[in-house]
Amino acid sequence: MLVKKYPNLQDKGSNTQIGTWLESLRQRFRDARRPMISNERVQTMKRKYGFKHVKTAENPSTSEDTVTTPAKRPLLILDEASQVFRKDVEGKFTENMRLLDNIRKLLMTKKMSTSASTNLFHADKYRSLLCIPALFRENEVHFLFSKDADVVTPYPAIYIAGVDEPPFIYLHGRELCKAEDIKQAVLLIYCCYWVFDIVIPKNLLKTIELVGYLATGTNVKNNTVQKALNHIL
Repeated sequence: MLVKKYPNLQDKGSNTQIGTWLESLRQRFRDARRPMISNERVQTMKRKYGFKHVKTAENPSTSEDTVTTPAKRPLLILDEASQVFRKDVEGKFTENMRLLDNIRKLLMTKKMSTSASTNLFHADKYRSLLCIPALFRENEVHFLFSKDADVVTPYPAIYIAGVDEPPFIYLHGRELCKAEDIKQAVLLIYCCYWVFDIVIPKNLLKTIELVGYLATGTNVKNNTVQKALNHIL
């Protein structure tokens, strides 16, 4: 391997030593796929994850594929993310929920909005995952979707109609899918960035990196996130 022959090319302070190399290769393939809009495989993935899959009277030639219905989208997104990371992201995320109590304890030491406090002390303890942006003083506007917001976020975000209502994932201000629960919704947000090749907003980088660690166990590069993990682990 190249990095073994030339140790100076290895990532410093990383267990894998090739993390940045792998990410560069992934980005290279993403760039290569963009102009291949007419490619059959690209078209298949577009149909698989697109929004319009329901047969209508105005367009009777469009048939509904049960695999691409909104109810199936969470499974498709999680499956695609598992292929990207070559591990069961949902299983890993569920396993790391053993750290939830430690996350909540750390959150209790932070200042947060009234709505965030409501989520932190909600009967459903997984609601505290919605407060993760408060750990890093990051803006939750791109994490939690609001239909009353002046500007609609183009990023994947969680929408909850009421206190005890199920969570939905919105993308570009449109409903993408319904999540089983808050835990799955937070995981879906992370996976959407990778599956749909979306650039993470700067004011949410630390939040997504922490969720990414819980979902994949990948090395943390940000010192602030690492300090948070030192308290959580």
